[in-house]
Amino acid sequence: MQKFYLLFTAFIFAFYIHADGQNFAPLGATWYYQDYSFSCQNGYIKIEAVRDTMIDGKYTTILENSHNSIVQDSAYLYIHESNNQVYFYEEGTFKLLFDFNLEKGDTFRYSVPKNQYYYDVSCNRNKEYDLYDHVAIIDSVETMTVDGQTLKVLFPQTLENPNDIDHCWGAPGEDRIVERIGRRRDGLLGSYCIQCLAGCFGYLRCYSDGVMDTMFSTEDCDAGDPLNSTAERTLFRTELYPNPTDGSLFIESEAAIQAIELYDTDGRLLLQSEPDASQTRLSLDGQKAGLYFLRIQTRRGAITHKVVRENPQ
Repeated sequence: MQKFYLLFTAFIFAFYIHADGQNFAPLGATWYYQDYSFSCQNGYIKIEAVRDTMIDGKYTTILENSHNSIVQDSAYLYIHESNNQVYFYEEGTFKLLFDFNLEKGDTFRYSVPKNQYYYDVSCNRNKEYDLYDHVAIIDSVETMTVDGQTLKVLFPQTLENPNDIDHCWGAPGEDRIVERIGRRRDGLLGSYCIQCLAGCFGYLRCYSDGVMDTMFSTEDCDAGDPLNSTAERTLFRTELYPNPTDGSLFIESEAAIQAIELYDTDGRLLLQSEPDASQTRLSLDGQKAGLYFLRIQTRRGAITHKVVRENPQ
């Protein structure tokens, strides 16, 4: 019994020592990213370290990912940090993600998780990767100050043929991997390599943990949730008909309609258009029967309506 008590006490002591010492993704750390949108009116992705646990004797925090307040069940990440190196747990092993010990000229061998695309806020966020292990060189190292904390910033450049890889850190000259925070542009863990030629790119709005609490943009952290119509009250009238519909939906507004976006109940963007007119028609052909959310952006504000798609008679 005494041996069990000593082992249990040692486990608890080690657990809390590691809990206090993890700088990247400590329990309670929260990121808000503006998501990519072709019409520049999309919502946000929230990432939060919601729980902690021990895996193979290593203190680990669990990241939860929600898109427009809808939790993505396949997007959980298990993060462990040791000696300024950040790992994620996948397929029975810890894999290196970030290494903040690196200096200019060092080679950086890293992996990205297979559910990385949930954390990608570029125009290719729904694209699954084919390759997950990569090599880069640290092109330069700088520092930045956030809430009084001096943070190291790494600028990696891939050593692989860009035509053969999926994962990129971004265009030259951007801050790439920031200590404690991760990636500020295009997603926490980097982004898919295909260049986005239009639309508004994603970026970090807010980050907070037990030490820092900062905003990197002028928007509220959770602004623009298309599934939350109460967050975008308007002073203009819109009409949708017929609703329910078996295919075509007619939309009228007192203010000129700049953009229309159709979402499913999981927060996935399905259709979008930019009619720039007070009346327009949206075809739901190809969408299965069920509940959807239609976000209408006008020059006088935005509003979200529930739309029901019925099976054709």
